[in-house]
Amino acid sequence: MKVLLAHPGKQHSFQTATALKKSGFLLAYMTTVYDKPGSLTARLKRFLSASDRRKASTRRCEALDDGDVILCCEWSYLISLFLFRFRQIAAFRERHRQRTADRFG
Repeated sequence: MKVLLAHPGKQHSFQTATALKKSGFLLAYMTTVYDKPGSLTARLKRFLSASDRRKASTRRCEALDDGDVILCCEWSYLISLFLFRFRQIAAFRERHRQRTADRFG
């Protein structure tokens, strides 16, 4: 039996994906933002400040091969991450995040 692990954020899903891969049960890891070659995250990193580039680099799990990762709704979730910088639009930000999570699901 193989498992497709899908999580729209990061949180503890890297640890779960790593454990599934080590035990031979991981079919794929699906997420919204992941730093792998060819992804929007990797392309946009060069335009970020040094601190934001470091944050973007944490969107990668060394235990997973790039082929193990499926990206879905990446552009929309990157916009959500950008909107978190603006407290004044909290209601709009939350609606956008929820719509993105719903589309991912």
